[in-house]
Amino acid sequence: MNLLDEQTDLTPARHIPETAMKAQAKLHESWGRLNGLLDEVRSYSRSLAAISLSADDDVASTVTVSDLDRARALKLWQGQTLPSELLHRDALPDGAVPVVSVPDLILGVWPGSWLAAAEVEEGFSAGSLTVAEPGDVIVAGVERAYRVWVQEDTPIVLGPQLYALRPDPEILDPWFLAGCLRAPANARQAGSHTSSSARIDVRKLQVLQFSLAEQREYGAAFKELLALEEAFRSVAAVGEGLIRGLGDGLAGGKLRR
Repeated sequence: MNLLDEQTDLTPARHIPETAMKAQAKLHESWGRLNGLLDEVRSYSRSLAAISLSADDDVASTVTVSDLDRARALKLWQGQTLPSELLHRDALPDGAVPVVSVPDLILGVWPGSWLAAAEVEEGFSAGSLTVAEPGDVIVAGVERAYRVWVQEDTPIVLGPQLYALRPDPEILDPWFLAGCLRAPANARQAGSHTSSSARIDVRKLQVLQFSLAEQREYGAAFKELLALEEAFRSVAAVGEGLIRGLGDGLAGGKLRR
């Protein structure tokens, strides 16, 4: 039975050139997004530029994550190897729990998989899954993929070499904690320095020893600094798309006179 005639185009959609109208609409949308991002950059820049750093050479006292864990100022959990037969790698449905792994972070595709909520509840109860909650500070304990962030929106399941730090809010501000841990020098000091895949000993990471009021002040600045970093990253991504799209149009003789 012939279901397709000779006129049917089976070229994958990603290889079909955009229509001129669609390309123009995409460019218009991207210019609007870029202007919005640049407004964000200017706003964060004004706020952060007002910060004055002390010229004092005195070194502030610090404690390690291990010290904080022993003092019960935070709880520390390590991610676990996940059963591959349970992982789903298609589009994330409503109610599913994202799974984050170090390879996802390296490839920039996280979350690369997910688990059903019932599977997560069962695995968490059995102690075979590590689930990070909103407000937890997540650390990737590999030098090549070193990242630290505050999990803000939904629970996530952590794979191996990922850590969840849950600070006691009466003792530690999560954004302050994340900001201290994000410092590259901190990671280098706690790393094994053996290879590009060297592990970070999370327990050796240093945290400034400040009062909760001071932590919150630092935490607010750290949060803005991270937002500025994300805005810069988004500007680069949107700008790259604009340059590519506009360049293709001009090279195709589409300049409107």
